Amino acid sequence: MSSIEELNVTALERWMHEVFEEGNLDLAVELVAPSYVGHGPAGTVTHTPESYLAVIEKMRSNAPGERYEVHDLIARGERVALRYSTSATNPQTGKREHRLTTIGICRFEDGRLT
Repeated sequence: MSSIEELNVTALERWMHEVFEEGNLDLAVELVAPSYVGHGPAGTVTHTPESYLAVIEKMRSNAPGERYEVHDLIARGERVALRYSTSATNPQTGKREHRLTTIGICRFEDGRLT
């Protein structure tokens, strides 16, 4: 793995664990490029690092205690692909009930999600 690929993998791992699991929003601003473009079920959305904070906060409040487990991770150039599972606690029951396995592809520029 090249040094740029290692930088991108490290950034993604920090993103998942420190930002989403631990709620380090200062790091979120640091790891998101000025014009982040997200592609997901809601379509394509462009965010600034600051506007993406609201998305993170909403996701964290909807799935408190969410945890990420990476099963496969492949880095090539500016992209990192991963297969991962998330699990979260149901706010009404307090039990860990939600589990979702998905695949994501992230693009990086200078170590920041774009």
